[in-house]
Amino acid sequence: MSTAPTMPPDVSSYIRRNKRSRTAPSIAAVNEDQFHEITRCAQSAIHFIMAYCLITHPRYGGKMPFKLYKYQRQTIRHFLTHAYNVMLKSRQMGMTWVVAAYVLWLCMCHSDKNVLFISI
Repeated sequence: MSTAPTMPPDVSSYIRRNKRSRTAPSIAAVNEDQFHEITRCAQSAIHFIMAYCLITHPRYGGKMPFKLYKYQRQTIRHFLTHAYNVMLKSRQMGMTWVVAAYVLWLCMCHSDKNVLFISI
């Protein structure tokens, strides 16, 4: 007659101890305008990037708003409509910034997303 495996005492006591100390996450109060802005950001990667992302410009230095060019907005639309994307691009197009900002939006506004990007 076999018995079900049990956890070592130190692991089970750790789980019991931490289970008791957990509290429900708090929800911050937001007004109606903030709620609509959060919803708009969750629905539009382009709006989120242009409104809230900053980049550092190599020539001018310092932080500046991320204003997307037309080809960068088009790339984001391709990301949204196609599951797999391969880009042939030249240097200094800002695609690393675009991909980083898109991944930030994807991870912040959508749950259970896996992201892999490779640059060769």
